[in-house]
Amino acid sequence: MTSLPEQSKNYILEAALDPLNFKTKKDQVIRTLSVPANITFHQLHAGLRLAFKWNGEHAYHFTVRNCTEWRTMTQVSKAKELLQLCQIDHRRDYNCGVPHRRADYTILESVLDDPLYAGKKISYLWDFCERWEHTVTVMGRTEASTGMRLLSGKGKPPPHQRRGVNVFNQTDMDGVNKKLDRYTLKHCVHPPNPSVDPIYFGGLGSDEDGNNYTQQTVGSNVEIAGNWHSQGLNANNEDQLLQIPSSTSFLPRQPQEQNQAPRPVPQSIILQPATGNQLKRPRAGEAEKVADSEGPRYGKESYQEIQSRKKKVWEEKEKEKEEEEELKKKKKKKKKKGLITGDETGEKQSKKKHKKESEEGGEEDAKRDIE
Repeated sequence: MTSLPEQSKNYILEAALDPLNFKTKKDQVIRTLSVPANITFHQLHAGLRLAFKWNGEHAYHFTVRNCTEWRTMTQVSKAKELLQLCQIDHRRDYNCGVPHRRADYTILESVLDDPLYAGKKISYLWDFCERWEHTVTVMGRTEASTGMRLLSGKGKPPPHQRRGVNVFNQTDMDGVNKKLDRYTLKHCVHPPNPSVDPIYFGGLGSDEDGNNYTQQTVGSNVEIAGNWHSQGLNANNEDQLLQIPSSTSFLPRQPQEQNQAPRPVPQSIILQPATGNQLKRPRAGEAEKVADSEGPRYGKESYQEIQSRKKKVWEEKEKEKEEEEELKKKKKKKKKKGLITGDETGEKQSKKKHKKESEEGGEEDAKRDIE
């Protein structure tokens, strides 16, 4: 019985969630998976997300570092970055001098079996806001299979958007394997060709390597042009690349000829003078540009007529407000005048009479006492 070649066997990968941030080994969260060698790093990301029970879609990237041991976080941060496997093409807004490739086009064995990256540590960052960092280590090789498989798990699920039970047990592992099987049937039944590993502008490789790539299917409804590297990613015509989603073909935009006649504008786009209520109010300053003194017609009235009518309405309202204010002032003045002249109510008059009578009675009593 002949044994399978080493390259066709699966990788045994151990992924640990922030191993240096846990106080004890009992608190560590570790997942061990068996993955085929011909899957992409994007498919590995999907398997890790299912294994750790991450919920939701967030950005991610893999980083191969020139480090064989993880002793301290400073050592990890200072370790040189050899390669980055990005979720999308960051060459337009991300240029740190580190070679980078598309994760959905890069095969595992093209990186893990490369002498330049073999034995190096791989960091996996998921969710750039929360920054959940993982370390991925190649533990060995095993028999080949068509899909990914969770071999073992340790530790509680991460607290961020956690679902399921708090303890990772056999039932959880069976549930994860069922989801991995579904993902395999949907995405990994027809794996991409390992030779198709396009290297993006600013990364490794050269234009001659790009010309050797053939037109092949890399995933569902995703194609790569054989001459994309020489035509689409040169520094001179980089702006000619058509940025389109990953569900369509990645083909360079055809440059327009200099003597080519402009395309005729459809009649539906040409602005026609509207009539009646279909016309909208012009923007500020548009009436000044109108050569006609009356301006454009808006139904039965022109623009200037509408403005003059609105001005008259506004002036009438202002006059009404002024009249109301004058009436209020007159009322206040009348009240003040009434208090000064001594217009009093019946109660005040009765009080005055009572005071006068008391004063007169007091004077009479005083005269009697004197007598």
